Amino acid sequence: MEQGDYRKFMGMLGVSYIVMFSVMYLNIDQISHLYFGLTRFYMTALMIAPMALIMLGFMGMMYKNKRVNGLIIGGSIVLFFGVLTLLRTQTFIRDE
Repeated sequence: MEQGDYRKFMGMLGVSYIVMFSVMYLNIDQISHLYFGLTRFYMTALMIAPMALIMLGFMGMMYKNKRVNGLIIGGSIVLFFGVLTLLRTQTFIRDE
């Protein structure tokens, strides 16, 4: 499979990340409540990791490079559990 196909796959994940992150801000009441929240960032990353696995599972016939697929699967698993740990321990989140 050509490298371009995997770039498109990563591009879809990147656009999905931006859209999901942005959608999380739709529930703010006032513009003064708009601020960057690390928890939202973590939650979006937590959703992207299984999304990559699901996309690869459904479109696996399009992506035949087993090495790259393995890297995507391994990276998604590491990302999921790494972000879950950061989220559950509230790492880097300050109470202001």
